[in-house]
Amino acid sequence: MEYYKAFYRPGNSILGVTGDVTPRMIVAKVEKTFSRWETGTAVEPNLTLKGPIVGTKIILVNRPNSVQTYVMLANRAIGRLDPDYIACQVLNRILGDGPASRLFRNIREQKGYTYGISSGFAAFKYLNYFSAGGSFRTEVTSLAIDDLFREFRDIHDHIVPEDELENAKHAVAASFALSIENQFGVLRQILSLREYGLSPDYWDTYPSRVMALTGADIQRVAQKYIPIDNVQLVAVGDASNIRDLLLQYGTVEEYSIDGEKVRYGH
Repeated sequence: MEYYKAFYRPGNSILGVTGDVTPRMIVAKVEKTFSRWETGTAVEPNLTLKGPIVGTKIILVNRPNSVQTYVMLANRAIGRLDPDYIACQVLNRILGDGPASRLFRNIREQKGYTYGISSGFAAFKYLNYFSAGGSFRTEVTSLAIDDLFREFRDIHDHIVPEDELENAKHAVAASFALSIENQFGVLRQILSLREYGLSPDYWDTYPSRVMALTGADIQRVAQKYIPIDNVQLVAVGDASNIRDLLLQYGTVEEYSIDGEKVRYGH
């Protein structure tokens, strides 16, 4: 009961309003409607974002008779306030965000291993990881994993060509412009300033900071945040068909579909 009284309260909320209204009009309505809300004693948790997991780990979740394997390559990466956040958005645009990305063009368009593949950064206050993957036909599971690693290594080892970098930067800047075409998008960006404590001019300078990024910037963050030697590989599929092929990547921890650990493989 004490926990409930402290934490299950509407206080500490942020209310955002946008439209043809004045502050005086909104404040009056808010005070009338929410004046009885109680904050309670809850305080914001102090949870430090953890760094990347050291070493490679392979998790196999056995889903008998599955005709596809869901594969994810991941590790912890950046939080929302990390100085590399913007560079990582452009990096991901090149690697796995959208139909112009390398993963999509290679593994879906050229190879036809899957209908959908992508990568992304989850960068929040209390959650920070990079992941890439998709669902592949069982018989091409190993080929798809190899291609994922190949694309990871390529963006590690080589400077992104200038035309590809410029296209990605323009796409990220244009996506931001589209995000503020409506009231909700504008409000969401403004609330993010409050939520994360960003500088008041953060969104004013966002496009210029995107466009200022260089190929060296992209390679640096790729080498720092795209996992290869410390990749966490998760595969969900029919273990009888994919168990042995996963062993080529290292020791395998196998689990049932209910999450019970059943075996190790070497």
